[in-house]
Amino acid sequence: MILLEINIEIIIAIVTAVIAGVALIISLWSGSMARKALRISEKQYNDKLPDFDLYFIQGFRFLVKDRQSLKRLLLFQLTVMNKSDFRNTFSAQLELEYLRDDDSFAKILLDHKPEIASLIRQKEFSIFPSDIEIDAKTTTTKWLLFEQPNYISNAHRIEKYSMRIIDVSGNQKKSEVVLIQDLEE
Repeated sequence: MILLEINIEIIIAIVTAVIAGVALIISLWSGSMARKALRISEKQYNDKLPDFDLYFIQGFRFLVKDRQSLKRLLLFQLTVMNKSDFRNTFSAQLELEYLRDDDSFAKILLDHKPEIASLIRQKEFSIFPSDIEIDAKTTTTKWLLFEQPNYISNAHRIEKYSMRIIDVSGNQKKSEVVLIQDLEE
């Protein structure tokens, strides 16, 4: 009888150990699946966040002889890539860093003005609108236009042009340009 009781106890212990082993394997598998699901969720979340890249292609200064004045237009061709899963809206600014008459440096911010495209005669440019909207996972290449203030003349040396693209979430990318070409009207 004692032998039979020992055998039943051993069988119960073996069955319990097998159940514990199966539970361990299931919990390890479940943890692995949870980690994979977390990685997928994080990637999906990051794809929905506003994200973009900015690439400068070329830049020009265009002199326009108006009736009584001379205007200097600054044209920059850029590629903007919206890497998000959602449409994003951007605004564009140009930061000019120039040398003043007293040999000190100054910076000014200029806003993109697509309405001045009419001043450029005989030139075909695809211009970004004021509010740049780019669809999800899309890349767009167009031109940005700025009017150089008259108080910055040829006597002032412009050291650097910095293009800023800012999205509606406040994220910004910057592309710096040192030299641009002059175009004749």
